[in-house]
Amino acid sequence: MNEISKLGIFASTGIPGVKMAVVRALDLLRERDCEIYLESQVSSLLGEGTGAWDSGQVPEDCQLILVFGGDGTFLRASRAINGKRIPLLGINLGGLGFLTVLKLSEMETALSGILDGNYETESRMLLSASLERGDQAIASEMALNDAVIHMTPGDRLVEFIISAGTQFLGRYRADGLIVSTPTGSTAYSMSAGGPILDPSMDALIATPICPHALSLRPVVLPGNLELTVELGERSGKAMLAIDGQESFALETGDRIRIAKSSDFLPILLPSGYRFYTLLREKLAWGRTGEA
Repeated sequence: MNEISKLGIFASTGIPGVKMAVVRALDLLRERDCEIYLESQVSSLLGEGTGAWDSGQVPEDCQLILVFGGDGTFLRASRAINGKRIPLLGINLGGLGFLTVLKLSEMETALSGILDGNYETESRMLLSASLERGDQAIASEMALNDAVIHMTPGDRLVEFIISAGTQFLGRYRADGLIVSTPTGSTAYSMSAGGPILDPSMDALIATPICPHALSLRPVVLPGNLELTVELGERSGKAMLAIDGQESFALETGDRIRIAKSSDFLPILLPSGYRFYTLLREKLAWGRTGEA
C-alpha cells in the first residue's frame, strides 16, 4: 500500500477526552511531517486556524480522514466528505463501535504502521434512497448504514406496501421498517432482530420494527434489487431517516425507492483487522468458560 502523508481529522468535539486524543494523534503526525487538515469544529476546539475545512469541503488531495468518536461520528464524517472517495479510519471514543474499529490505546502503534503503508482498505456499499410524492421527487440521499421509515411518537402504526424489484413482497403495519446495508447490519437492524451480514456481501436487509403480525421476519435481498416502499392509507404520521442524520416527513401515498448505490465508501483498516474477531469481541461471544 502507498505511504500516507496528508490526513484530515474529524471528531465529535463534545465527547469527553476527545481533545486529548486528537492532540496525541497530531503529535505523532507532526513528528512524521504530515500535512494535516482539521475539520472546522476540530480546529475551533484546538484553537488552530490553519488548514481548516468545513463539512463537505475536504481538500481533494487528502489521503485519509481520522474520525474520533463513536459510530454516529463516523456516519457524520461519511456525509461530510460529500461523495469524495477518501478513506475513513475510526478511532473509538464511544461505545460499541463497529465502524470506529481502532482502540485509542492502539492508536499510536497502528498509525505509525498506517503512515508507512501497512493497512487494508474495504469498499463499503452505500444505499441510494429517493422519496417521491406523486410525480414529484422530494429528496435523494445516500446512506452507509440504513434508511429507516418509522412512525412518529404517539401516532398510529405505519402501513407498508413493499415490492422487491418487480415482485410484490407484502403489505403490513408496523412501527417501522429498516433497510440496511451489510455494514449497517450491526446497527439498528441488529437491535430490531435482523441478521448480521459480512460487510463484504452484496445484499440488502429489510427488517420490520415491531410488526403487527408475528409471521413477519427480516428478509435478506440481493444487492441488485430495488426495494419500493409505499405508505398505505392506514398509516399514521411517519418519517424517513437516513443514517440517523437526515429526516424527512412522509405522507400517505409517498413512495421510497431504496437500492444499492453505484458509489461506495472506502474504509481504511489497520493491518491484521478481522471482522469476525471484531464481532466476537464487541458482542462478547464465547466468553463464558474461556481460560
